[in-house]
Amino acid sequence: MIDVKKQFSKFAVITAISMQIISCGGSENDEPKNEVAGISGSGSPVTTLGPIDSFGSIIINDTKYETDNAEFTIDGQIGTQDDLRVGQVVVINGESESNQREAKKVRYFSNVIGPVESVDAINSRFTSLGQTIIVDEISILDGFNNVSALVNKQLVKISGFSNSEQDIIATRIDLIDNTSQYQVVGLIKQLNANNTSFKINNLHVNYASATINGSLDNAVPVVITGERNNTGVFIATNIKSNKIELHNKNEIFDIEGLINSFTNNTDFTINGIALSANSNTEYEGGTANDLGLNARVQITSGLNENNTLVATHIKFIHTGPVIVSHHISKGETLTYEISATDLDIGLWASLQYESTNLLELYLHTNKDTLANVECHAWIGSDNSRYCYTNNDKSQVWYITVKYLDNAANSVSNEGINFQLSSYLRRLPIEEPSTLNNNSSTSDTLFPGDRRAYRVAAGDLDSIFTLSANASANGFYLYIKADQYPITSRFDRECHVKGNLVGQKVCRIENRGVTNWYIIIEASEELQFTLDIEHITPTLLSANTPVQGTINDKKGNIYQFNTTVSNKTISAFIDNMSADVNLFMTDKINSGSRTCASRQVSTHAEQCTKENDTAKTWYIYTTGLLNANYTIQAFAQDQAPTLQNIGTADSISNTLNAGEQAVYKMPANTIGTLSTFTLDNVSSGFDFKVNANQANAIYKADCESRTLDPSDRICRLFNQANTSEWYITVQSIYGGSYTLNTYPEPFTQISEDTLITGTITSANGNLYKMLANASVEKFLFDLNTLSGNVDIDIALHHMPDDRGTSCQTQHTPGGVCVVNSQSYDGTYPDWYLLVHGDLNATYELTVKPQ
Repeated sequence: MIDVKKQFSKFAVITAISMQIISCGGSENDEPKNEVAGISGSGSPVTTLGPIDSFGSIIINDTKYETDNAEFTIDGQIGTQDDLRVGQVVVINGESESNQREAKKVRYFSNVIGPVESVDAINSRFTSLGQTIIVDEISILDGFNNVSALVNKQLVKISGFSNSEQDIIATRIDLIDNTSQYQVVGLIKQLNANNTSFKINNLHVNYASATINGSLDNAVPVVITGERNNTGVFIATNIKSNKIELHNKNEIFDIEGLINSFTNNTDFTINGIALSANSNTEYEGGTANDLGLNARVQITSGLNENNTLVATHIKFIHTGPVIVSHHISKGETLTYEISATDLDIGLWASLQYESTNLLELYLHTNKDTLANVECHAWIGSDNSRYCYTNNDKSQVWYITVKYLDNAANSVSNEGINFQLSSYLRRLPIEEPSTLNNNSSTSDTLFPGDRRAYRVAAGDLDSIFTLSANASANGFYLYIKADQYPITSRFDRECHVKGNLVGQKVCRIENRGVTNWYIIIEASEELQFTLDIEHITPTLLSANTPVQGTINDKKGNIYQFNTTVSNKTISAFIDNMSADVNLFMTDKINSGSRTCASRQVSTHAEQCTKENDTAKTWYIYTTGLLNANYTIQAFAQDQAPTLQNIGTADSISNTLNAGEQAVYKMPANTIGTLSTFTLDNVSSGFDFKVNANQANAIYKADCESRTLDPSDRICRLFNQANTSEWYITVQSIYGGSYTLNTYPEPFTQISEDTLITGTITSANGNLYKMLANASVEKFLFDLNTLSGNVDIDIALHHMPDDRGTSCQTQHTPGGVCVVNSQSYDGTYPDWYLLVHGDLNATYELTVKPQ
């Protein structure tokens, strides 16, 4: 049951949908009654009625039925499981034993097979063969997107539930090209034996020439087939009873549908079948007080001594939206709660409001924070936002509505009114469509819709590209190997999501995979094209440059094979005509990056990774269309000789292309600074410094790299747990360098002082001042006397791009005013770095404010 809580009364708007026995598969051709007594086997007989949730055998009413030995009857004809679809309402007769169920008979009758007669798009309904069909949020539509897309005389096949007015609430509608005969399932009314006629809702039926299986009477559910003459009368050729009767005291009867008639909770009917509840009945998602006309429920029941079906368990299925109206002030955040007892349903939230670009909408599982956000809504074209998620995580979800402080178009601080709609939606799992390799398919999805596809993996690698012919505002694309249904969006080989502008790409390597299963979900209308392409990466030979061009946004893939382990694998890219990005991985899946270039740029980039075992590496280039570049790969010895050096040392060296040199240096006194410079550089080098470990590709404490000949510098504090520093130098094309190491001297200053200084080295001058939390602010006034001088200031650590509290850059002088902070840590100090032109002079005034 949906609970929405936030300073307003609870609204429970349940869509009026229900189901008679006439809405689904009833008796077989030669059986006027469906008696399941005497089913062979040692288990208890069981009958289940409801819409198919998914396949893998058949899952219905949250229960799996093995169907290996089942007989299938589809619209009165012998069929197979492949003839059924998700959302079709079926009857299953079988056995239940040890929490396992086996289907013996599976029967399905379409409610209507016939032409569209009229369309009421505003109320989302249409008519066919005198029956009114209502489309709601649980309806599965195949071949069209909404009621407004239907036109008169189109042939449709409909399955669903009949409500108390005998309107059909569609669970599935398929467009069909042709049919050998029309079909209607319904209750007989206005029976006239003299005229051999009756009606089913507004359809006039003449049965003078019909073959009748069972007895005819008013209120009897039947399946009729035949044709309609030019006066609109349905000329029946076959009439079959469509009634279920149970006679076995041990039989289990599971039924999903709507309460068609209701007196009290001991006198009601579902699908024309009389049921009752008592004090022993268990309820889920509601209470006995929620029973009522048109309530949709799943009921497990059995016969009592009076041959009356008594419910042992009643589960309420709420499909209609809960709608609330609220006022939100600028900067305010409101949170609502949804209780979702099922983990196989979708959560859907729609937010409509008065202005554009003001509100944000979140679906998340943590009440107090937005740390676990599953959906962050994009703005809708109609001033609305949508959020949708497959509920495979939690039984309690939260909806947060946030009014942005700095929202555009905000004309006042008075706030705005909004309307929030939320509901739970059963997620049908369609049998996936089969797509060929190197093919494409296009479709349109509406909010909450999804499509499933199956592609034979073959022997090559695959690229799956999702693109849109219009801007789409939210989607998921995820792919799983050899598993369908996919139980969780988070258990997949590749997953991309977000605002679909341009293309989204999944690249997947086939490692003994038979089939790929692709799911596309939409949180707003999505017009998409899915392209499937098998690819063969371009082979790279060691030390051999290859020219490349980005011809599409998917980019290029290269393959570099190694035959021996204990090598360092490097990929280098240069000579770009426009922005190109580079990354490398030992898996072709682009979501698993082992090494990546730090930024998209026109200067050279590289990736490096240790090759512990002989394997294949994949190197990717992406970027701007028509960008040209040069790429090459190297494989060099992984473990160069480790050289021990001192805290003040100078080492000159020459390396071949791709080679490394690793140095080890003891750390200085805790809290002091070590400086490492790479000077006299003749060509491109990668320069890294790590605490306590060599060759940490990702976790370098300091890294400086470029393919251009230029000097580099790393400054690092000696932490309490730092025992030694490891310096790694890797040459790109071969060249020489000089590595200098030395402790950085500090000048201790007070919190109220005037400093006169001169820049005597490229490293600049470093000052240290004790922090004073009792002082609210400090003023640092830099006055340049000659040359250009900068100042960087940080609390507790070395000033750098990640942690500088205040900077002045390339000015004749500047002022920094910095808030003080209380800090109970290891180094409660201010650090000031003054740097700039050699021999530049300056005055620095430090004053508390």
